[in-house]
Amino acid sequence: MVVFPFEVEVFKGSGLPVDFVGNPLVAQIDEFLAGAHSELPWQSERRIALLPGSRRQEIERILPALLAAAQKLEERFPTASFMIAAPNERIEAVVNEQIGRCSEKPARLDVICGNARELMRQADVALITSGTATLETALIGTPHILVYKTSAFTYWFARTVVKISHIGLVNIVANRTVCPELIQRDAAPAALAAETAKLLTDTPERAAMLEGYAEVRQLLGTKKAAGNAAAILCEE
Repeated sequence: MVVFPFEVEVFKGSGLPVDFVGNPLVAQIDEFLAGAHSELPWQSERRIALLPGSRRQEIERILPALLAAAQKLEERFPTASFMIAAPNERIEAVVNEQIGRCSEKPARLDVICGNARELMRQADVALITSGTATLETALIGTPHILVYKTSAFTYWFARTVVKISHIGLVNIVANRTVCPELIQRDAAPAALAAETAKLLTDTPERAAMLEGYAEVRQLLGTKKAAGNAAAILCEE
């Protein structure tokens, strides 16, 4: 069985053969970083990425807070520009529909379809809905805030059943808080803007997060996850 490094302890005493071989995202991201940059329609040099998720319910719950936070950031940093990455045309339409409904939003705002990794690479900081994108952003090296909102019942049930101290993959791998997690009521526009502002310049918070990213990258192992897994399977 191939697992994350933090999962190995879970299987102790089970009798199952368990190995940590690395995470394939490391090789994928390194290959991406070695490639050429793509042009994106940023409207200024201070760049903030917004990734509100890939499902309609997520976008409807989370995007209004992100847009309101972006407006607050624009008031504090007048040269800031914002960009949203949608995974496909269907979700792009949902994003644009939601933007049209929101009165609080920044003036410099664009939406792109696909190319989320390039958006992460070019951004100074990102606000991201919980998921694999948070780990991708860490491996790319862009500071980020994790944001999540769900229904009150779903949140209560999850907190009752799932006993973990973090929901973000970066923090779970590190077993400590590397990136702020603003969840439910904590994901208010003012709080989102305040946390993002801490990461927009060369602050101690930004430096500490980048150091945490280096730790997470080391914990995730080498670029040879697939090869390591194949070697173990062949031995067996």
